[in-house]
Amino acid sequence: MFRKLVSVSLITMLTGCVLYPTTRDYYKPIVQAGQEETASSGCGYHKAKYDALEQTVGGITVRVYPRLSSEKTLMVNFGLESSQDSDHLKLNAVISNDVQLNEESESLTLTSKYLHDGVYRTWYSSNAFQLTDNPNQLMISVSDSHGKTYQFMFEFTTQSDIYYASINC
Repeated sequence: MFRKLVSVSLITMLTGCVLYPTTRDYYKPIVQAGQEETASSGCGYHKAKYDALEQTVGGITVRVYPRLSSEKTLMVNFGLESSQDSDHLKLNAVISNDVQLNEESESLTLTSKYLHDGVYRTWYSSNAFQLTDNPNQLMISVSDSHGKTYQFMFEFTTQSDIYYASINC
């Protein structure tokens, strides 16, 4: 028995993987027509892996990644992929439980931009939004520089899960 335990421990250490049970409180994507679930990272949660939404229209892909940074503080990150350097995103609305959280003039903060294989990948972050009540429903609306509006829906949920990490992630 001891040899098996040592063998399993050694294999785990050599592969660099860690796995443990947990729960995750997160915004689960509600997929609408033309949208797909996507993951915010390669490693991490198993059942709750898909925690973001993406939509592609006319060669432009928009991704939205909402997360709670504390019990009542919402952060949203955005990704934009386009063949045009001039394309950008504009925040229209962040609505939680029918309450608009953002100001009309609020803009997104550009966090990084790079060109890879002919595609510009641009990342934005929002300001922190303070939630007034328990976060159940979330709707996020953005527009691209061509005037196309994208609307993404999420619902807050708690999921029992396993978390895995690796030195390869």
